[in-house]
Amino acid sequence: MRHEMLLFVSNLANYIMIEVIDANWKVFLDEIRKAKDLDDIIRIHQKMVDTILEKVLLTSKNEGLYKQLIELFELIQRFRNSEDALYTTAIEECHRRVFQKEKEKLKQLEIEEGKEEPMQSSTKISSEACLHLQNLYKEYKERYKLFFESIVQKVRVLGFMKQNRAMKN
Repeated sequence: MRHEMLLFVSNLANYIMIEVIDANWKVFLDEIRKAKDLDDIIRIHQKMVDTILEKVLLTSKNEGLYKQLIELFELIQRFRNSEDALYTTAIEECHRRVFQKEKEKLKQLEIEEGKEEPMQSSTKISSEACLHLQNLYKEYKERYKLFFESIVQKVRVLGFMKQNRAMKN
């Protein structure tokens, strides 16, 4: 589960860095070399910024996709927080059990006197935490599928629009 989410975030970061920023930077530099005056430079710069914002879903045309992406990131963050809480609980339970065993050893050696504390189990806590993680992952998968379908639809529409423009020219 975690690996899938990490892969998604990594792929998105790579897309932004390589496909969007790096590619547009090269185009920007090529066009800057051809600029004749300051107005050309300003126009070329604005074109690059607009293209980057469009491709990283930060324009009003992409508001729906942007919201879906934010929801995915929020789910990933909630999953991570829940996973961290489960890990912390497991470590605490491990320490508690080690302490309990040491305490029992001391009692057997008659070094320590007193009441024995009943061993409490965090099985309920860990099973609830696992169920919570599974539910978060299920929600993530559903949102990811919707986001992916929206991206595919956007690409189809853009491809159709490009084909129409090409046919008109």
